[in-house]
Amino acid sequence: MAMRPVRSTRRSELLLLLAVAQASLIYSLEPVFATLLAVLFIGERMGPAALVGGVLMFTASAIS
Repeated sequence: MAMRPVRSTRRSELLLLLAVAQASLIYSLEPVFATLLAVLFIGERMGPAALVGGVLMFTASAIS
């Protein structure tokens, strides 16, 4: 009996339709968007170090 792979999530299936560079950009920006959503929806407070880190991550992703 051959083993079948476990079905991946819908997000993973959709990422297969993108180019590698686009998928990489989406995955590298995930922490930035998660932080922004936490600030907007649950009132999470970000200190100066977190803000600088977020800007650096976003800038590095945009450049590469």
